[in-house]
Amino acid sequence: MNPPALPEAPSPRPVAQTRTVLAVIALLGVTLVFYYKLWSPGLVVLSRDAFRLFLPLKQYLVERLSAGELPQWFPYEAMGRPFIGLPTSVFHPFTALHLILSVPDAYRASVLASCLLAALGAFALGRVLRFSPAGSLAAGLAFSFSGYVVSRIENYVYLFSICTLPLFCAGLEKALAQRHAWVVAPAVIWATVFLIGDIQTGYYYLFIAVLWTAMRTPRFYRQAFVRLALIGGLAALLASIQLGPAWAVFIGSDRSQPLWFHGPALIWSTHPLRLLTVLVSPLGQNANPYDMSKFFFGGPKWGGLWAESLYLGVPVTGLALLGAWHRRDLRLLALLGTLALVLALGRYGGLYDIFYRVVPLWSAFRFPEKFMGLFSSAIAMLAGGALAALRAGKGGATPWLVVAFLCMAVGLVLPTEVATSWTAERFEAPAVLARAVTDSAGSAFFHSAVAALGVWLIALGGRHGSRRLEGMLPLALAALITVDLARANFGAYHTGPVEAATFRPPLAEAIAAREGTLEPGRFRLISLRDSKVIIPPSLSR
Repeated sequence: MNPPALPEAPSPRPVAQTRTVLAVIALLGVTLVFYYKLWSPGLVVLSRDAFRLFLPLKQYLVERLSAGELPQWFPYEAMGRPFIGLPTSVFHPFTALHLILSVPDAYRASVLASCLLAALGAFALGRVLRFSPAGSLAAGLAFSFSGYVVSRIENYVYLFSICTLPLFCAGLEKALAQRHAWVVAPAVIWATVFLIGDIQTGYYYLFIAVLWTAMRTPRFYRQAFVRLALIGGLAALLASIQLGPAWAVFIGSDRSQPLWFHGPALIWSTHPLRLLTVLVSPLGQNANPYDMSKFFFGGPKWGGLWAESLYLGVPVTGLALLGAWHRRDLRLLALLGTLALVLALGRYGGLYDIFYRVVPLWSAFRFPEKFMGLFSSAIAMLAGGALAALRAGKGGATPWLVVAFLCMAVGLVLPTEVATSWTAERFEAPAVLARAVTDSAGSAFFHSAVAALGVWLIALGGRHGSRRLEGMLPLALAALITVDLARANFGAYHTGPVEAATFRPPLAEAIAAREGTLEPGRFRLISLRDSKVIIPPSLSR
């Protein structure tokens, strides 16, 4: 008599697939919870460009398309200017949302879709780079909740272009290693960056793609660069309907004069002191952001901070350093992150200025701080890749404890009168502002100490706990990263009642009732931030 057959053990592949599906569901669920104000009805994004620039532009776009016209000219700014050549996203797929939703709802849907793409793109890149599902989950959460991504909600053009970067790199990796058909995926993603109107980031994609191809291709470089050429050519062909008008606008603008445009291009450089906010945040949350920018971060007195938050936190940054040191296959991400950080410094780092003078077309762009998006992406991916190294006991738990004690010591010193007086004198800042900064910095350092202490406990439990407890390490770490980033960055995007966008002031009602619909040649009101305006004598008469 034969013994009864034992049930077959589940194969590793179905188990891995199940874990991947569960990780994706958790990633989407947590992301939707964090960004709940983007899908809650009756709200509008109130941050800067989101409210003051894109809502009027999108309203004009919808009106022209509904009338069966292509909006080639925008008459309501100064004496008028081209519309398609600007970052108005006329031909981007997101434009379809404005045809079925109201303008405020379509904007919120666009930024929510971008944030979900950031999470899923980082997860997909992690899986392509052979991260575990938990490591890919941590990378997706770290990137989509990073301060830079949350801050860019106020400008969905810049938001979309950085959120699709991990997905572009994942498609590029597939195109270089597998069938030729994969070249279509990165080409389409690249084209959508141009179509949304962010020509600058699309231009940076070229350098990222070249570096990725050079460092991720073990052999057959000729074949790899041929595929890259196919990707770039297809992307340019798909985006030519946007690139052509953008070029026409560029050659007639002041950006085509590198010597004159040099100063404006470097205005929003990331001050070295601001790099501290990558680790501790928020600083001066109750202070005037324009005063913060002027006294502490070298920004223009009228401009405030370009990105409200750059926070990544001690856990994410520490894990990224661990991943860069122990994962040789991720050295490309470490190099990209380092280059992006130096370039983001702009006039403080020197490298951006060299590129401005040497690299063709680099002088057409501004905002060096945009490179903090690439830096955040690289750090998030390195942090996700480090989970395997941490689980293997590499790096040890002691450094996290040391960092926790250092942060706690600084947090105790900063709120003192001595630290406040030194801050006011060193930065020539008002005493009230110095007090707000030192008090908030002390609190921020305490939060970072708690976060570092949490990583220490998780690492210690993974090394000395049971095997089952060790398996829970990545999930506990992902949860800690989520809580830490949500605490610091949730306040970096702002919404309010939709009536703020649909309300029509009584003055506008009175003018409309008296003057009727504006026509070419009619006078119009133009709002200016400057207190003094110089106009030609012929116009003043």
